[in-house]
Amino acid sequence: MAKTVNAVCAFKVESALGEGAIWDDRSKKLLWLDIDKATLNRYNPSDMTNEAVSLGEYGTANVSSVVPISPHCDRTGQLVGVTLTDGFAVFDWATGQLTKFKGNPPVSEGERFNDGKFDTMGRYWAGTLRRQGGNIADGAGSLYRRDSDGSVKKILEGVSCSNGIVWADDLKTMYYIDTPTMKVDAFDYDKSTGDISNRRAIVTGFSGNKEPAPNEVKGYPDGCCLDDAGRLWVACFNGGGACLFDLTKPAGSQLVGKAIVPADAGIQVTSVALSKDGDLYMTTGREDFGDAEAAKYPSAGSLFVVKKGVLQSAGLCAEERVPVERALGFRWIPPASQRLKGKIALVTGSSKGIGYGTIVRLAREGCKTVVNYRSDPEGAENARLECESYGGPGTSIKVHADLGKKEDCENLIAAVVKEFGSIDVLVNNAGMEINADFWDVTEKDYDRVMDVNMKGVFFTTQAFVNVKKKEGKPGTVINMSSVHEDLPFPGFSPYCCSKGAMKMFARNLGIELAPLGITINNIAPGAIETPINAAMLKQPEKLAELLGNIPLARLGQPGDIGSCVVYLASDEAGYVTGSTFVVDGGLTWNYVEKH
Repeated sequence: MAKTVNAVCAFKVESALGEGAIWDDRSKKLLWLDIDKATLNRYNPSDMTNEAVSLGEYGTANVSSVVPISPHCDRTGQLVGVTLTDGFAVFDWATGQLTKFKGNPPVSEGERFNDGKFDTMGRYWAGTLRRQGGNIADGAGSLYRRDSDGSVKKILEGVSCSNGIVWADDLKTMYYIDTPTMKVDAFDYDKSTGDISNRRAIVTGFSGNKEPAPNEVKGYPDGCCLDDAGRLWVACFNGGGACLFDLTKPAGSQLVGKAIVPADAGIQVTSVALSKDGDLYMTTGREDFGDAEAAKYPSAGSLFVVKKGVLQSAGLCAEERVPVERALGFRWIPPASQRLKGKIALVTGSSKGIGYGTIVRLAREGCKTVVNYRSDPEGAENARLECESYGGPGTSIKVHADLGKKEDCENLIAAVVKEFGSIDVLVNNAGMEINADFWDVTEKDYDRVMDVNMKGVFFTTQAFVNVKKKEGKPGTVINMSSVHEDLPFPGFSPYCCSKGAMKMFARNLGIELAPLGITINNIAPGAIETPINAAMLKQPEKLAELLGNIPLARLGQPGDIGSCVVYLASDEAGYVTGSTFVVDGGLTWNYVEKH
């Protein structure tokens, strides 16, 4: 039997049609809206305040969905994507500026946009509905997708009231609700193209306005979200709450939980969202209320919450999910913000870790990108797809190369030039380490580390320089060194040798390549949170010891390194060469190595 929890009012307001709840982890606030009053809301759980702005002042009758902008595109947390009556736009909370996009699809008389979300690659999906004589017209709406290149594609037609939409963590399944059908559909989803296929019903048994029969759910399916166990929360319009479905169970036994709003909130529950902390939020409406309904349901239109502790007590709180590489928001690049627009960049060893974060950051900054890998084609493909989510189709390729081999180094550069006609930025990121006492290091161990960490850097750079010499154009080389080009690292002697050599490599070529207009610099990362140190992150004592050595008291992120790469690749660093840039949170001057 499904377990039931009761929601409490988080913020009391008379929204005509509260909707679109979604958590924004940048600002740690809940985004939501009032469609009919064209009001955009931002609720702060820490002090239980709500910031509201009327977009009606900008000439729109409705605002129907809101999504956070990806933090890779907007670190301020102030930009959000929205759908207005007639299409997609971006709103800036800080300045109050609304930017309407070009290329929005035509909407017919009585038609408007409705619910929307961003997919696993940062595309913005939103559907429409059309009213005739006050009623929703059957099959008169559509579902649209706005891609990274700004184009808008019609994905489905014959939709009546496009509502909830969400993507599973398998990155292969999309769930979608066309409310009047009284079911939730599943589609096969291709993350590389955004295409969907194989539509089938996954949840049925909604009763609409009728009293539910046994094994039915009261109301119409509306907005939805997934919990950390992959279970589906569905808001039930005219059902007075939201229902939790376990999609691994057979039909008829999927319902495992219910969240009910107070009686004075009415029954128009419209959307549902989970915060990062696991609190469940629900929006409500007071559509078509007269005086009698307004008096009976004074809390209708308000925002409601079920705290995580309540969900836990009822057994409805999922364990924290394993992180999946997916977009954290709508990928929209503000105009004129791309510092490297038109450049062509190669990052070696970019299928994971720092290299992955760096190649994606370069794509966000406007580069055409080349992902290099040796043994992780799946990771390389994920990186390539993520790069294309910023630049569009054809702006990124992946190339296999073993950088311990001179021929592979040369072929890698040749592949870049063949695909894109040139190369502007080389990031020598590929590297490896072997943990062994000095007296136990074998010739094979030594050769492997030096081949990848120094020989590969040497000959890949040589091939790059020969291209730039032939073109007669400037270029940028960035080597991913380490704080251990200076700091001892007992147990890793070959690694330290390679990084010390890289230090002198950059110093020497800083002089030798300057007449060619080619700059070369090193970046020396400190402790960066990547898959290579995942085991250490699970050991609290070792992690605490490491953080005690870092004055900024946190691990670095790949994005911290990516920011330095962008600077060195930009025209702003045109007078910088032969140097090492230490990105370590202060670790180098506060470091004690234990062996």
